[in-house]
Amino acid sequence: MTGLGERSFIRVFKKAAGYTPHAYVMDARINAARSMLSNFSKPVEQIALNCGYSKLSVFCSAFKSKVGMSPMEYRRRTL
Repeated sequence: MTGLGERSFIRVFKKAAGYTPHAYVMDARINAARSMLSNFSKPVEQIALNCGYSKLSVFCSAFKSKVGMSPMEYRRRTL
């Protein structure tokens, strides 16, 4: 596609965007989860699956690390 190897692509992406492709994907997943938690009454487990997390515990840990509170606490504060 781009003619770049994986490491070169990551380096170019990071230089252009300021963060790695992995960090970009993780931010996108958490931002999608934040939106779903605020706007839908789906169970947290379903939101985690919809955002690409196969384990609720991994989702909750990533969410809390990024947002500073659990998904349920975030939902309570934004509703």
